[in-house]
Amino acid sequence: MKIPRWVICLGAIITTILIGSFTHAQNKPVVMVADFELVDVPQQLKASLSGQLQAAVAATGKYRTTDPTVTRKALSEQSRQQKMADCYAEECLAKVGKALGASEMIVGTITKVKENFYTVNLKLVDISLLTSVNTVSEPCHGDIEATYGAIDRAVARLLGVDVTAPPSPPRQEFGALSVNTGVGGTQVYLDGQLQGTISQDGQPLQIQNVITGKHTVGVEHPDYQAKEQEAWVRPNVTEEIRIDLEGKPGKIIIASTPPKARVSIGGEEKGETPYTALLSPGEYRVQVALSGFSPQEKDIEIKPNRVLRLNVPLEALPGMEEQPPEVRRGIEREIKEKPRAEIKKAIGIYIYPLVSLYLSDIKGTNYGGGIGYRIIKYIGVGTQYAGGELEKDTVKGSASFLEVYSTLHLAIVKDFGVYLKPSVNYQRVSGNGIEKSGFGARGEGGVYVFFKPIGLLTGYFMSRDASGLSLSIGGYF
Repeated sequence: MKIPRWVICLGAIITTILIGSFTHAQNKPVVMVADFELVDVPQQLKASLSGQLQAAVAATGKYRTTDPTVTRKALSEQSRQQKMADCYAEECLAKVGKALGASEMIVGTITKVKENFYTVNLKLVDISLLTSVNTVSEPCHGDIEATYGAIDRAVARLLGVDVTAPPSPPRQEFGALSVNTGVGGTQVYLDGQLQGTISQDGQPLQIQNVITGKHTVGVEHPDYQAKEQEAWVRPNVTEEIRIDLEGKPGKIIIASTPPKARVSIGGEEKGETPYTALLSPGEYRVQVALSGFSPQEKDIEIKPNRVLRLNVPLEALPGMEEQPPEVRRGIEREIKEKPRAEIKKAIGIYIYPLVSLYLSDIKGTNYGGGIGYRIIKYIGVGTQYAGGELEKDTVKGSASFLEVYSTLHLAIVKDFGVYLKPSVNYQRVSGNGIEKSGFGARGEGGVYVFFKPIGLLTGYFMSRDASGLSLSIGGYF
């Protein structure tokens, strides 16, 4: 099939136009459009206002603009390397523009001069020479919405062209927030950005020009736990946000004269003076009591992250005042030495009878007794003596031993547990004309139970020559 000549000619014309357009576009200089620097203008509007500047420059057809996303990333990285908060200095911007292949750059600021009056300032800069090509300042009367039109006019004057910017995206709608915690000095954040501090009289913080939609409101105070709360902002409405803070624990330090008094907080006994504890913020009733003295009560308030010190002087009861000085000193000394007295309660002497039943090659029974001394609550030492008739094979005789031992009691539940009792002894055996004596060792283990002041121990013993059951029962003091 033969293609008509007019079709071929039309295709050639279209191809020529497309190639020319592409070549023309490629020949356009590249300009980097930096984000606006905002002065007394809400920072959350930066992206929208800077986008309008980018669109207005592109609409002139004079330049190819750098990709705004790539530009922002490059500026952020340059700020990090230069250890600056933002890259607004022309030297910093020029380095990034040059790296992105731009020959010129446009920088600008929007300043709120007073209520309903703004200025849009733009500058066109030659990157290689770092000199200003042109600068303009466009005044703007009206609210923040009017600055979008002022941006278009400023670009037209800066580049010397008539700009008909493409239809702007739908204007953002705004509302406001009123944030209150009731605690002066609380810092308020909106989407992670600090907005201000609640006044010391606890009045709400007003945040204006908040874009409609969902936001995160955060609050921080040195004496309270940080909190965050979601908030929905509606157009032209001030949303009231109340965030109740939870205080950090406070510390209470209680001392008394004399010391070692019992401390109760909120009706619950806590310990003895001097006493220190962390308490949640709030009101409490504290009672300090000591035998022989009038108890003292006090209502207190624990404040967040604060230290409260109480020094409670105790008044002696009338009976105490009538006592001779040496008696009063003795009572007070007893109070001061109470911990030592509690240790002494764990120390005692015990006397017991002993029965040993042999079940090995040696058979028979020994009877005796002993005396022990408990050093601390679970460990003791002692000595015991036992003797009796024993039999091995056809040999009958008598045996006796004197033993020194240590004992360890391991409680399973109160007054019941297991014990271990290693010992060394001196024993003497005689029978059928044979007599011998010498030193030996014996190990014993079993269970114990105390029925104060009576104790019962029963276990199994082993030595080199014999083994069997042991039972002792006695009084513990």
